[in-house]
Amino acid sequence: LGAVGLADIESSKQMQSYRMFSIASMTKPVTATAVMILQDEGKLSVDDKISKYLPEFKNVKMKDGSDPEREITIRDAITHTSGLVGNQVFASSLKESVDQLAKNPLRFQPGTRWQYSPGLNVAGRIVEIVAKKPFHVFVQERIFAPLKMNNTTFFPTEKQQARIAGLYRLDDKKKL
Repeated sequence: LGAVGLADIESSKQMQSYRMFSIASMTKPVTATAVMILQDEGKLSVDDKISKYLPEFKNVKMKDGSDPEREITIRDAITHTSGLVGNQVFASSLKESVDQLAKNPLRFQPGTRWQYSPGLNVAGRIVEIVAKKPFHVFVQERIFAPLKMNNTTFFPTEKQQARIAGLYRLDDKKKL
């Protein structure tokens, strides 16, 4: 195991094999795994309508104000085929984020096309409701701990934060 480069460009902090990284896109398979654990236990089905758990989605509308041809299912939420629009980043709680999503119109009929969406947030909220505990606690107990993913967390400790490598991207002018 080795490390190359810088963990922080501004301070010239060297990359080390113990560094931690933000892996935001891994929330998707973790959330889907949490849903499948609950399905295997008979506590939900991916074919359930999300309104079974989140009644505020019962009256969601299309962007033209009409009703969708069918309701959104958990399967739609975890496969980006729900018609929900937006990103998965949220500043408040998962509950508040999902409550806000329920007020937004759908971009397309559920199940008819694929578009990257905040559906995984909805699925995560359903996990919270069914498991009767916060999403991050459920995945810690049921996924991260059994797999000994000791440094995987939504809330890094102060000690872990000191190990996180910086995130960088190129802007429109190809500058870091």
